[in-house]
Amino acid sequence: MKSQIIKQLQKVISKKYPSFCGEIFLEYPPDSKMGDLGFPCFELAKVVKKSPNEVAKELAGEFKSGDAIDKAQAIGPYLNFFLNKDFFWEEIFERQAIQAVKPPASPTGGSSIKRVMVEFSSPNTNKPLHLGHVRNNVLGDSVSRLLKSQGHKVIRASLVNDRGIHICKSMLAYQKVQLGKWKMEGGGRVNKVNTVVNKVNNSRASSFPPSLRLRRAGKLQASSKKGDHLVGDYYVLYSQQEKKNPELNKEAQAMLKKWETGDKETIKLWKKMNKMVLAGFNETYERLGVSFDKTYFESQEYEGGREIIKKILKKGKCYKRKDGAIEIDLTKYSLDKKVLLRADGTSVYITQDIGLAVSRQKDLKLDKIIYVVANEQDYHFKVLFKALELFGYKWAKNLYHLNYAMVNLPTGKMKSREGTAVDADDLMDETTELAGVEIRKREKGISKKELKARACKIGLGAMKFYLLKNTPSQTILYNPKESISFEGATGPYLQYTYARIQSILRKSISKKQKNNPSATRLELADKSNSGRGKTKKQLSIINYQLLDTDEEWEIGSLLARFNEVVKESASELNPAELCTYLLDLASAFNTFYHKHPVLKAKNQDTVNARLTLIDRVAKVIKLGLELLGIEVVEKM
Repeated sequence: MKSQIIKQLQKVISKKYPSFCGEIFLEYPPDSKMGDLGFPCFELAKVVKKSPNEVAKELAGEFKSGDAIDKAQAIGPYLNFFLNKDFFWEEIFERQAIQAVKPPASPTGGSSIKRVMVEFSSPNTNKPLHLGHVRNNVLGDSVSRLLKSQGHKVIRASLVNDRGIHICKSMLAYQKVQLGKWKMEGGGRVNKVNTVVNKVNNSRASSFPPSLRLRRAGKLQASSKKGDHLVGDYYVLYSQQEKKNPELNKEAQAMLKKWETGDKETIKLWKKMNKMVLAGFNETYERLGVSFDKTYFESQEYEGGREIIKKILKKGKCYKRKDGAIEIDLTKYSLDKKVLLRADGTSVYITQDIGLAVSRQKDLKLDKIIYVVANEQDYHFKVLFKALELFGYKWAKNLYHLNYAMVNLPTGKMKSREGTAVDADDLMDETTELAGVEIRKREKGISKKELKARACKIGLGAMKFYLLKNTPSQTILYNPKESISFEGATGPYLQYTYARIQSILRKSISKKQKNNPSATRLELADKSNSGRGKTKKQLSIINYQLLDTDEEWEIGSLLARFNEVVKESASELNPAELCTYLLDLASAFNTFYHKHPVLKAKNQDTVNARLTLIDRVAKVIKLGLELLGIEVVEKM
């Protein structure tokens, strides 16, 4: 509907002010009493050399009441439109019914389908995924879903950092423990989550079913821990020992040299420990609901980067220093000089990134690569993108760094090497446990099976939404207890709103009169899947004029914006916009429901109309949450 009014406005402006070639867009007035859509006249006024207020009045006189527009009114420098309510509701429930509850199958606005790679997660194989990785994963996953919803061919990728000195530190600690030189005391890592949630008291924890906690039974090394946690313990142990004996770093460097020269025993241990970690990662990814189409390993990519740098050197696009290192000078681009290959021929971090970018483009012919990496790496990506551009790769302009800020804790910053990081597995355990406690408060007789299923969805949804509701550039102070609240700007609040609507719809079925199969809208909606397959006869059963309250109009206005919000969220690579929209929609529904009865409305026609409306709200909430990687629950 918004696009229809823009077309009408374009037609009027081109006729009345042919000299104007600027963009025509509509905004939403801050108060619905001022109109449903508004056109700011500032830019147009500059071109035609009139005041914005005068232009707004002149334009208002060009519009008459019609299909979509009830009236156009100048309010200060804005031309505001009041929509025809009958036309609006028909547009929402009939003409837009097929696509209003699902984003278009292909990009709109004339853009073509793109092959987009979203690289995210990219962990090191010397420790388990932690809270920072969780933000990375839920952001990368949601961005992938949003882009896919707009018709793009999305390739989810992860680069596993499985080589380097940090990996060798864990390996060295493992060797020393096996030889009896070092002892693993107290399991190595510290579970910091309980501190974050104010130490869930023992009585609550002991009363909670242990089946809800993540089982970490592992056969490797006769340990009960997952492989990634066990290897992480070795990394912490090394860091503790290195503080006492800094000379250990030389041993770790020596092990790295052995790895690079292909020493059999070193490679054997490296493969063994990597296998342990990767198996642990996969368990965590499965629980997070995250998957990848392509997984790259640094150990397999860094050699290709070295060869590319050597070829670039021959073309004169970088230079060799006196000490033999290969370098590129980026000082004229407000960057520094950057070593691409060390003097001894070994690679640096950017070497493999250059090689991988080139090989990906060669193999997949990508239109865009989005790197989801923390803002600590901003400078690295500026250097990488500029280097690739100067090397002559035209596609370098299509590389994008989606950075995000850190996740902090009430107790301070996470440090993996000190063993104080909040592991993703521990975090999911705790949010699930907190969700279970809240569920039991509301439903005493719930079965263990149902409790587990529901708590997992609510706990995971709470964690994801808390991390996604802020724009990526915002630093987050993460509080699991706050995230699990069933009220406020949380995932459980949205899940609760959805479940509340489902409860109303279920009750409508039980009240359906046997002699009147059209007594509720549910029968129509269930068969038609939100408009798909509805006939004119079925749709005509709903009397839209009965949706005449301010609260119903507010809900309808929000429903009309859904596709626009999804498109904008995908374009901006910002799921937070969708989060805000869903909270607004849920709030609008709850305000409506507190003021107006649904099943006990004054007549059956009003019941049917309101059931139709809230069913659409539920379907939009469900799809919106799916785009965030969050599942709904039918009961709460």
